[in-house]
Amino acid sequence: MVEIIQYSKIIIRGNVTYSKRYINIRRFLLMFLIIPLTGLSLFSQSYEINNYNGQTVNTCAGTFYDSGGSGNYTNNENYTVTFCSDNGDPIQFDFTLLDIRAGDNLIVYDGPDTGSPIIGTYSGNLSAFTIYSSGTCLTFNFSSNLIFTRPGWEATISCNPCPPPAISPISPSLTEVCAGTTVNYSVDDHAGSTYNWTVGYGSPTSITGGSNNIDVTWDLPGGETGFIKVVEINSCGSKDSSVLTIDIYPLPTVDFSGLNSDYCIDGSPSNLTGIPAGGTFSGPGISGNIFTPSLAGAGIQSIIYTYTDPSTTCSNQKILQTTVHDKPIISFSGLNATYDRSDPGSVLIGNPLGGTFSGPGISGITFTPSTAGIGTHTITYTHSDAYCTNTSQSVTTVSDYDIKAGAILLNNIN
Repeated sequence: MVEIIQYSKIIIRGNVTYSKRYINIRRFLLMFLIIPLTGLSLFSQSYEINNYNGQTVNTCAGTFYDSGGSGNYTNNENYTVTFCSDNGDPIQFDFTLLDIRAGDNLIVYDGPDTGSPIIGTYSGNLSAFTIYSSGTCLTFNFSSNLIFTRPGWEATISCNPCPPPAISPISPSLTEVCAGTTVNYSVDDHAGSTYNWTVGYGSPTSITGGSNNIDVTWDLPGGETGFIKVVEINSCGSKDSSVLTIDIYPLPTVDFSGLNSDYCIDGSPSNLTGIPAGGTFSGPGISGNIFTPSLAGAGIQSIIYTYTDPSTTCSNQKILQTTVHDKPIISFSGLNATYDRSDPGSVLIGNPLGGTFSGPGISGITFTPSTAGIGTHTITYTHSDAYCTNTSQSVTTVSDYDIKAGAILLNNIN
Protein backbone atom coordinates (compact mmCIF):
# COMPACT_ATOMS: atom_id res chain seq x y z
CA MET A 1 0.00 0.00 0.00
CA VAL A 2 1.17 3.51 -0.70
CA GLU A 3 0.02 6.30 1.66
CA ILE A 4 0.31 9.84 0.41
CA ILE A 5 0.48 12.52 3.09
CA GLN A 6 0.36 16.19 1.99
CA TYR A 7 1.42 18.77 4.55
CA SER A 8 2.55 22.38 4.73
CA LYS A 9 5.88 23.56 6.00
CA ILE A 10 5.83 26.92 7.79
CA ILE A 11 8.63 29.35 7.04
CA ILE A 12 8.97 32.45 9.24
CA ARG A 13 10.88 35.46 7.93
CA GLY A 14 10.69 38.44 10.29
CA ASN A 15 7.01 39.14 10.93
CA VAL A 16 5.80 37.28 7.81
CA THR A 17 4.83 33.60 7.74
CA TYR A 18 4.88 31.60 4.52
CA SER A 19 3.72 28.11 3.67
CA LYS A 20 4.96 25.60 1.10
CA ARG A 21 3.24 22.31 0.45
CA TYR A 22 5.16 19.07 0.51
CA ILE A 23 4.23 15.43 -0.02
CA ASN A 24 5.45 12.50 2.02
CA ILE A 25 4.94 9.00 0.73
CA ARG A 26 4.88 6.07 3.04
CA ARG A 27 4.98 2.72 1.48
CA PHE A 28 3.64 -0.34 3.23
CA LEU A 29 4.09 -3.74 1.71
CA LEU A 30 1.20 -6.00 2.38
CA MET A 31 2.00 -9.62 1.91
CA PHE A 32 0.39 -11.28 -1.08
CA LEU A 33 -0.97 -7.87 -2.34
CA ILE A 34 0.38 -6.52 -5.59
CA ILE A 35 -0.99 -3.25 -7.00
CA PRO A 36 0.11 -2.43 -10.54
CA LEU A 37 1.20 1.18 -10.63
CA THR A 38 2.11 1.41 -14.29
CA GLY A 39 0.64 4.63 -15.74
CA LEU A 40 -0.71 5.79 -12.33
CA SER A 41 0.37 9.29 -11.29
CA LEU A 42 0.45 9.40 -7.50
CA PHE A 43 1.22 13.07 -7.22
CA SER A 44 2.02 16.08 -9.35
CA GLN A 45 5.55 16.57 -10.58
CA SER A 46 7.63 19.22 -8.78
CA TYR A 47 9.87 21.46 -10.87
CA GLU A 48 12.61 23.32 -9.00
CA ILE A 49 14.19 25.81 -11.35
CA ASN A 50 17.78 24.79 -10.64
CA ASN A 51 17.08 21.16 -11.54
CA TYR A 52 15.74 22.13 -14.98
CA ASN A 53 18.12 24.95 -15.81
CA GLY A 54 18.52 25.32 -19.56
CA GLN A 55 15.79 22.78 -20.32
CA THR A 56 12.37 22.88 -21.98
CA VAL A 57 9.68 21.03 -20.03
CA ASN A 58 6.55 19.89 -21.84
CA THR A 59 3.74 19.54 -19.32
CA CYS A 60 0.27 20.67 -18.32
CA ALA A 61 0.55 19.74 -14.64
CA GLY A 62 2.87 20.05 -11.68
CA THR A 63 4.21 22.70 -9.34
CA PHE A 64 6.98 25.16 -10.15
CA TYR A 65 9.35 26.17 -7.32
CA ASP A 66 12.46 28.23 -6.77
CA SER A 67 15.70 26.35 -6.02
CA GLY A 68 15.16 26.41 -2.26
CA GLY A 69 12.55 23.70 -2.02
CA SER A 70 11.77 23.68 1.69
CA GLY A 71 13.90 26.75 2.34
CA ASN A 72 15.16 29.86 0.67
CA TYR A 73 16.82 30.11 -2.69
CA THR A 74 20.55 30.85 -2.58
CA ASN A 75 22.78 33.77 -3.50
CA ASN A 76 24.29 34.38 -6.91
CA GLU A 77 21.80 32.26 -8.86
CA ASN A 78 21.05 32.59 -12.56
CA TYR A 79 18.70 29.90 -13.87
CA THR A 80 16.49 29.73 -16.97
CA VAL A 81 13.78 27.17 -17.77
CA THR A 82 11.06 26.99 -20.43
CA PHE A 83 7.67 25.33 -19.91
CA CYS A 84 5.54 24.42 -22.91
CA SER A 85 2.06 22.95 -23.09
CA ASP A 86 1.97 19.29 -24.02
CA ASN A 87 -1.50 19.50 -25.61
CA GLY A 88 -1.29 22.63 -27.75
CA ASP A 89 -3.27 24.85 -25.34
CA PRO A 90 -1.85 27.99 -23.70
CA ILE A 91 0.06 27.22 -20.52
CA GLN A 92 -0.96 28.79 -17.19
CA PHE A 93 0.93 29.39 -13.90
CA ASP A 94 -1.09 30.18 -10.76
CA PHE A 95 1.28 31.70 -8.20
CA THR A 96 0.19 31.14 -4.60
CA LEU A 97 3.46 32.49 -3.13
CA LEU A 98 6.03 34.94 -4.41
CA ASP A 99 8.54 36.46 -1.99
CA ILE A 100 11.70 37.61 -3.76
CA ARG A 101 14.11 40.06 -2.19
CA ALA A 102 14.60 43.45 -3.82
CA GLY A 103 17.55 43.18 -6.15
CA ASP A 104 16.64 39.59 -7.08
CA ASN A 105 14.27 39.12 -10.02
CA LEU A 106 12.07 36.53 -11.68
CA ILE A 107 11.58 37.55 -15.33
CA VAL A 108 8.80 35.87 -17.33
CA TYR A 109 8.96 35.77 -21.14
CA ASP A 110 5.94 35.05 -23.34
CA GLY A 111 7.51 32.43 -25.55
CA PRO A 112 10.09 29.65 -25.88
CA ASP A 113 13.20 31.67 -24.96
CA THR A 114 14.51 34.88 -23.42
CA GLY A 115 14.21 36.62 -26.78
CA SER A 116 10.42 36.51 -26.43
CA PRO A 117 8.42 39.51 -25.17
CA ILE A 118 8.65 40.10 -21.42
CA ILE A 119 5.38 39.60 -19.55
CA GLY A 120 6.77 40.99 -16.29
CA THR A 121 9.65 41.25 -13.85
CA TYR A 122 8.65 40.09 -10.38
CA SER A 123 10.23 40.99 -7.06
CA GLY A 124 9.01 41.70 -3.55
CA ASN A 125 6.16 40.07 -1.65
CA LEU A 126 3.15 39.61 -3.95
CA SER A 127 -0.30 38.17 -3.37
CA ALA A 128 -1.67 35.36 -5.54
CA PHE A 129 -1.67 36.04 -9.27
CA THR A 130 -1.78 34.17 -12.57
CA ILE A 131 0.38 34.28 -15.70
CA TYR A 132 -0.78 32.96 -19.09
CA SER A 133 1.04 32.40 -22.34
CA SER A 134 -0.26 33.90 -25.56
CA GLY A 135 1.12 30.88 -27.38
CA THR A 136 2.05 27.56 -25.78
CA CYS A 137 5.30 28.40 -23.92
CA LEU A 138 6.57 30.55 -21.06
CA THR A 139 10.24 31.07 -20.21
CA PHE A 140 11.41 31.92 -16.67
CA ASN A 141 14.76 33.45 -15.73
CA PHE A 142 15.68 33.90 -12.06
CA SER A 143 18.74 35.76 -10.82
CA SER A 144 19.84 36.60 -7.27
CA ASN A 145 22.61 38.85 -6.02
CA LEU A 146 25.34 38.13 -3.48
CA ILE A 147 23.49 39.11 -0.28
CA PHE A 148 20.37 37.83 1.49
CA THR A 149 17.64 35.54 0.20
CA ARG A 150 13.89 34.90 0.52
CA PRO A 151 11.48 31.91 0.33
CA GLY A 152 11.04 32.34 -3.45
CA TRP A 153 7.83 31.14 -5.12
CA GLU A 154 5.33 28.38 -5.68
CA ALA A 155 3.11 28.12 -8.79
CA THR A 156 0.68 25.50 -10.02
CA ILE A 157 1.00 24.55 -13.71
CA SER A 158 -2.00 23.89 -15.94
CA CYS A 159 -3.10 24.32 -19.54
CA ASN A 160 -6.16 26.35 -20.43
CA PRO A 161 -7.70 26.23 -23.93
CA CYS A 162 -9.05 29.75 -23.40
CA PRO A 163 -7.14 31.71 -20.76
CA PRO A 164 -8.72 35.00 -19.67
CA PRO A 165 -7.14 38.18 -20.98
CA ALA A 166 -4.66 39.96 -18.75
CA ILE A 167 -6.56 43.21 -18.47
CA SER A 168 -4.64 46.30 -17.42
CA PRO A 169 -5.68 48.73 -14.66
CA ILE A 170 -8.02 51.49 -15.78
CA SER A 171 -6.18 54.66 -16.75
CA PRO A 172 -6.05 57.42 -15.58
CA SER A 173 -5.99 55.99 -12.08
CA LEU A 174 -7.04 59.22 -10.34
CA THR A 175 -9.74 58.46 -7.78
CA GLU A 176 -11.08 62.01 -7.37
CA VAL A 177 -12.96 64.08 -9.95
CA CYS A 178 -15.19 67.14 -10.01
CA ALA A 179 -18.86 66.73 -10.85
CA GLY A 180 -19.61 67.50 -14.48
CA THR A 181 -16.08 66.63 -15.58
CA THR A 182 -15.63 64.49 -18.70
CA VAL A 183 -12.70 62.06 -18.55
CA ASN A 184 -11.46 59.53 -21.13
CA TYR A 185 -10.73 56.19 -19.46
CA SER A 186 -8.95 53.27 -21.12
CA VAL A 187 -7.32 49.87 -20.67
CA ASP A 188 -4.78 48.12 -22.86
CA ASP A 189 -6.19 47.16 -26.26
CA HIS A 190 -5.90 43.48 -27.14
CA ALA A 191 -6.60 42.28 -30.67
CA GLY A 192 -9.91 40.41 -30.91
CA SER A 193 -11.21 41.60 -27.52
CA THR A 194 -14.41 43.55 -26.84
CA TYR A 195 -15.04 45.66 -23.77
CA ASN A 196 -18.20 46.04 -21.67
CA TRP A 197 -18.24 49.22 -19.56
CA THR A 198 -20.43 49.99 -16.54
CA VAL A 199 -20.46 53.40 -14.85
CA GLY A 200 -21.98 54.40 -11.50
CA TYR A 201 -23.00 58.08 -11.12
CA GLY A 202 -21.83 58.98 -14.59
CA SER A 203 -22.87 58.79 -18.21
CA PRO A 204 -23.05 56.76 -20.29
CA THR A 205 -24.15 54.24 -17.67
CA SER A 206 -23.07 51.28 -19.79
CA ILE A 207 -21.59 50.26 -23.14
CA THR A 208 -21.65 46.66 -24.37
CA GLY A 209 -19.22 45.39 -26.99
CA GLY A 210 -17.31 48.65 -27.05
CA SER A 211 -13.68 49.57 -27.56
CA ASN A 212 -10.93 49.77 -24.96
CA ASN A 213 -11.73 53.40 -24.04
CA ILE A 214 -14.74 55.46 -22.99
CA ASP A 215 -15.58 59.13 -22.31
CA VAL A 216 -17.38 59.44 -18.95
CA THR A 217 -19.14 62.58 -17.71
CA TRP A 218 -19.55 62.44 -13.94
CA ASP A 219 -23.00 63.37 -12.62
CA LEU A 220 -23.93 66.68 -11.08
CA PRO A 221 -24.25 67.79 -8.34
CA GLY A 222 -21.65 65.32 -7.05
CA GLY A 223 -21.05 64.30 -3.45
CA GLU A 224 -21.24 60.60 -4.42
CA THR A 225 -18.80 57.71 -4.72
CA GLY A 226 -18.97 56.52 -8.29
CA PHE A 227 -17.19 53.73 -10.10
CA ILE A 228 -16.16 52.59 -13.54
CA LYS A 229 -15.85 48.90 -14.40
CA VAL A 230 -14.72 47.24 -17.60
CA VAL A 231 -15.01 43.58 -18.53
CA GLU A 232 -12.72 42.46 -21.36
CA ILE A 233 -13.94 39.48 -23.40
CA ASN A 234 -11.28 37.92 -25.60
CA SER A 235 -11.73 36.17 -28.93
CA CYS A 236 -12.35 32.76 -27.34
CA GLY A 237 -14.88 34.06 -24.82
CA SER A 238 -12.88 34.29 -21.58
CA LYS A 239 -13.24 37.36 -19.41
CA ASP A 240 -11.27 39.56 -17.07
CA SER A 241 -12.27 42.81 -15.39
CA SER A 242 -10.89 45.96 -13.84
CA VAL A 243 -12.63 48.43 -11.51
CA LEU A 244 -11.83 51.98 -10.43
CA THR A 245 -13.69 53.74 -7.59
CA ILE A 246 -14.19 57.49 -8.01
CA ASP A 247 -15.01 60.17 -5.41
CA ILE A 248 -17.12 62.83 -7.16
CA TYR A 249 -16.71 66.25 -5.54
CA PRO A 250 -19.56 68.78 -5.85
CA LEU A 251 -18.88 72.07 -7.59
CA PRO A 252 -18.80 75.24 -5.48
CA THR A 253 -21.91 77.46 -5.52
CA VAL A 254 -20.95 80.64 -7.38
CA ASP A 255 -22.73 83.97 -7.90
CA PHE A 256 -21.96 87.65 -8.33
CA SER A 257 -23.73 90.99 -8.02
CA GLY A 258 -23.42 94.58 -9.25
CA LEU A 259 -24.19 94.04 -12.94
CA ASN A 260 -27.23 95.90 -14.29
CA SER A 261 -29.48 94.26 -16.83
CA ASP A 262 -29.17 97.25 -19.21
CA TYR A 263 -26.68 100.03 -19.82
CA CYS A 264 -26.36 102.96 -22.16
CA ILE A 265 -23.09 102.84 -23.98
CA ASP A 266 -21.95 105.99 -22.22
CA GLY A 267 -23.20 104.79 -18.84
CA SER A 268 -21.11 104.76 -15.68
CA PRO A 269 -18.91 101.72 -14.88
CA SER A 270 -20.14 99.16 -12.30
CA ASN A 271 -18.18 97.47 -9.50
CA LEU A 272 -18.91 93.72 -9.44
CA THR A 273 -18.76 91.52 -6.31
CA GLY A 274 -18.06 87.80 -6.61
CA ILE A 275 -19.54 85.22 -4.22
CA PRO A 276 -17.45 83.58 -2.77
CA ALA A 277 -14.68 86.14 -3.00
CA GLY A 278 -11.41 85.24 -4.64
CA GLY A 279 -12.57 84.36 -8.14
CA THR A 280 -12.01 86.16 -11.42
CA PHE A 281 -14.27 88.10 -13.79
CA SER A 282 -14.03 87.87 -17.56
CA GLY A 283 -15.93 89.09 -20.58
CA PRO A 284 -16.27 92.22 -22.74
CA GLY A 285 -15.71 95.47 -20.86
CA ILE A 286 -14.13 93.77 -17.81
CA SER A 287 -11.06 95.13 -16.09
CA GLY A 288 -10.49 93.47 -12.74
CA ASN A 289 -13.92 93.56 -11.14
CA ILE A 290 -15.16 96.64 -13.04
CA PHE A 291 -17.53 96.54 -15.99
CA THR A 292 -17.37 99.56 -18.35
CA PRO A 293 -20.19 99.74 -20.96
CA SER A 294 -18.22 101.81 -23.47
CA LEU A 295 -15.40 99.24 -23.45
CA ALA A 296 -17.85 96.38 -23.87
CA GLY A 297 -19.59 97.95 -26.87
CA ALA A 298 -23.24 97.84 -27.89
CA GLY A 299 -25.04 94.49 -27.83
CA ILE A 300 -25.78 91.59 -25.47
CA GLN A 301 -22.67 90.89 -23.41
CA SER A 302 -21.94 87.83 -21.25
CA ILE A 303 -19.99 88.43 -18.05
CA ILE A 304 -18.45 85.40 -16.31
CA TYR A 305 -17.37 84.95 -12.71
CA THR A 306 -15.15 81.86 -12.14
CA TYR A 307 -14.27 80.51 -8.71
CA THR A 308 -12.08 77.52 -7.73
CA ASP A 309 -12.59 75.82 -4.37
CA PRO A 310 -9.07 75.47 -2.90
CA SER A 311 -10.03 72.37 -0.87
CA THR A 312 -11.22 70.33 -3.88
CA THR A 313 -9.70 72.27 -6.83
CA CYS A 314 -13.17 72.12 -8.42
CA SER A 315 -14.24 75.19 -10.38
CA ASN A 316 -17.62 76.64 -11.21
CA GLN A 317 -18.91 79.69 -13.09
CA LYS A 318 -21.76 82.14 -12.92
CA ILE A 319 -22.68 83.77 -16.22
CA LEU A 320 -24.92 86.85 -16.34
CA GLN A 321 -25.89 88.84 -19.41
CA THR A 322 -26.34 92.56 -19.81
CA THR A 323 -27.42 94.61 -22.81
CA VAL A 324 -25.43 97.69 -23.75
CA HIS A 325 -27.65 100.06 -25.74
CA ASP A 326 -26.35 102.52 -28.32
CA LYS A 327 -27.61 106.10 -28.31
CA PRO A 328 -30.69 106.81 -30.45
CA ILE A 329 -30.11 108.48 -33.80
CA ILE A 330 -31.88 111.86 -33.73
CA SER A 331 -32.16 115.02 -35.83
CA PHE A 332 -34.47 118.00 -36.27
CA SER A 333 -35.60 120.35 -39.06
CA GLY A 334 -37.24 123.74 -39.48
CA LEU A 335 -34.37 125.95 -38.38
CA ASN A 336 -33.03 128.40 -41.02
CA ALA A 337 -29.35 129.11 -41.31
CA THR A 338 -29.94 132.90 -41.11
CA TYR A 339 -32.64 135.16 -39.79
CA ASP A 340 -33.40 138.86 -39.72
CA ARG A 341 -34.34 139.99 -36.30
CA SER A 342 -37.75 140.95 -37.65
CA ASP A 343 -38.45 137.52 -39.18
CA PRO A 344 -41.32 135.51 -37.76
CA GLY A 345 -40.56 132.46 -35.60
CA SER A 346 -39.93 128.95 -37.04
CA VAL A 347 -41.61 125.74 -35.90
CA LEU A 348 -39.00 123.02 -35.32
CA ILE A 349 -39.70 119.31 -35.88
CA GLY A 350 -37.69 116.67 -33.96
CA ASN A 351 -36.97 113.21 -35.34
CA PRO A 352 -38.07 111.12 -33.59
CA LEU A 353 -40.77 113.18 -32.00
CA GLY A 354 -41.06 113.61 -28.29
CA GLY A 355 -37.79 115.33 -27.48
CA THR A 356 -37.13 118.85 -26.23
CA PHE A 357 -35.53 121.89 -27.81
CA SER A 358 -33.26 124.28 -25.97
CA GLY A 359 -31.20 127.36 -26.75
CA PRO A 360 -31.70 131.10 -27.28
CA GLY A 361 -35.10 132.07 -28.75
CA ILE A 362 -36.65 128.64 -28.05
CA SER A 363 -40.13 128.34 -26.62
CA GLY A 364 -41.47 124.84 -26.84
CA ILE A 365 -40.90 123.83 -30.46
CA THR A 366 -40.66 127.44 -31.82
CA PHE A 367 -37.54 129.47 -32.51
CA THR A 368 -38.14 133.26 -32.48
CA PRO A 369 -35.28 135.37 -33.94
CA SER A 370 -36.19 138.55 -32.08
CA THR A 371 -36.18 136.66 -28.81
CA ALA A 372 -32.87 135.03 -29.59
CA GLY A 373 -31.32 138.38 -30.46
CA ILE A 374 -28.61 139.33 -32.91
CA GLY A 375 -25.75 136.85 -33.11
CA THR A 376 -24.95 133.19 -33.75
CA HIS A 377 -26.97 130.71 -31.74
CA THR A 378 -26.80 126.95 -31.16
CA ILE A 379 -30.11 125.17 -30.96
CA THR A 380 -30.18 121.71 -29.33
CA TYR A 381 -32.68 118.91 -29.68
CA THR A 382 -32.54 116.30 -26.90
CA HIS A 383 -34.29 112.95 -27.08
CA SER A 384 -34.25 110.00 -24.65
CA ASP A 385 -35.38 106.40 -25.09
CA ALA A 386 -35.67 103.87 -22.27
CA TYR A 387 -31.89 103.58 -21.85
CA CYS A 388 -29.99 106.42 -23.54
CA THR A 389 -30.15 110.15 -24.23
CA ASN A 390 -28.79 111.82 -27.36
CA THR A 391 -28.68 115.37 -28.72
CA SER A 392 -28.66 117.02 -32.13
CA GLN A 393 -27.50 120.60 -32.68
CA SER A 394 -27.78 123.21 -35.41
CA VAL A 395 -26.44 126.76 -35.65
CA THR A 396 -28.32 129.81 -36.90
CA THR A 397 -27.40 133.49 -37.23
CA VAL A 398 -29.78 136.38 -36.44
CA SER A 399 -28.93 139.73 -38.13
CA ASP A 400 -30.47 143.22 -38.21
CA TYR A 401 -30.83 144.21 -41.87
CA ASP A 402 -33.26 147.11 -41.10
CA ILE A 403 -35.30 146.05 -44.13
CA LYS A 404 -38.27 148.24 -44.90
CA ALA A 405 -41.68 146.73 -45.25
CA GLY A 406 -42.26 145.25 -48.69
CA ALA A 407 -38.56 145.22 -49.63
CA ILE A 408 -37.12 142.16 -51.29
CA LEU A 409 -33.81 140.73 -50.14
CA LEU A 410 -31.65 139.86 -53.17
CA ASN A 411 -28.90 137.33 -52.71
CA ASN A 412 -25.87 136.59 -54.94
CA ILE A 413 -26.04 139.81 -56.87
CA ASN A 414 -23.39 139.77 -59.61
